[in-house]
Amino acid sequence: MVERMNRTINRHLSKVVSNHQRDWDHFLPLFLLAYRSSVHETTGQTPASIIMGRELRLPCDLKFGCPPGEDVAGEDYV
Repeated sequence: MVERMNRTINRHLSKVVSNHQRDWDHFLPLFLLAYRSSVHETTGQTPASIIMGRELRLPCDLKFGCPPGEDVAGEDYV
């Protein structure tokens, strides 16, 4: 499980780090936010929902006015 998570992190961070690969730690919090708020294929839920029992409030929710406690399906955003 750990090796799979490391492979996922490496695959995604390799797309945004610079050539000298010394700035990967700057992108790690953004990757973790995206990972925790994305629906996983096997569970059908987000890791944040499984661990905390609620969805994360993302910056777009604050900007466009998603009320706290109201779950909005991903299809509704589209």
